[in-house]
Amino acid sequence: LPQRTKRIMAGQTFWWGDEAVSMRLIPFCMAFGACVNAALVACTPSSGVQASFGGPILVTLFWLHGYYNAVGAQISVKLDPRLATLPQEAQTQAHLVKDRSLYNTLEQGVPFLVLLWLMAVFVDTALATSLGFSYAALRLLYPLAYAWYGQFSMLNEIITQPNYQVLAYFKMSLALYSVGSSAEAFLPTDVGTRFAAAFALFFALNIVDEAILWNLPGKLAANWNLVANKNKFSKKGE
Repeated sequence: LPQRTKRIMAGQTFWWGDEAVSMRLIPFCMAFGACVNAALVACTPSSGVQASFGGPILVTLFWLHGYYNAVGAQISVKLDPRLATLPQEAQTQAHLVKDRSLYNTLEQGVPFLVLLWLMAVFVDTALATSLGFSYAALRLLYPLAYAWYGQFSMLNEIITQPNYQVLAYFKMSLALYSVGSSAEAFLPTDVGTRFAAAFALFFALNIVDEAILWNLPGKLAANWNLVANKNKFSKKGE
């Protein structure tokens, strides 16, 4: 994945400031995602598992539409004669943008599709559909967000943070199902309080997922990787 570092490209500024990715703005992206997703949870009546899976089928087709748009964008850049007229550094960046737009969609698509259908088949078909559409709609915009500034930026974070929340909610719901419980047992039924509780839940899931679960044992693997290669190539240079 693109590193979330404070990159400042020569002569380039963004509507939120000078940093392409600002860590202090990540909580706002998380809050935006929590608002959208909590509203869907609050306004989607719990259906349980339905006999028809038309909703998840449409979500899957919608996601595939976004996937093939990412493929189309990649091919269009490759075939565009303007690419050869760009400076080498600009060509390299253009290739990076088109490739990462597609690869990120693929990387995140595997857990999304698996969790979407597990959620629809075992937990709640209607909620899987509404949150699934939210995920797929934002994901459709991912290549556009990447291309707007020609690099990874906060525009991508506005999309990825809500997406991560959907995946985290699906995982939580399935984990609760596996022990004979559900999120419905903890969420209020009144729309207003349900929204507030769901907002807090999505925000908390976002933090737990990225700050804790992603790093067990991922952080250890990253550290071993860096240490091992540092030692390996340091010895070669001696």
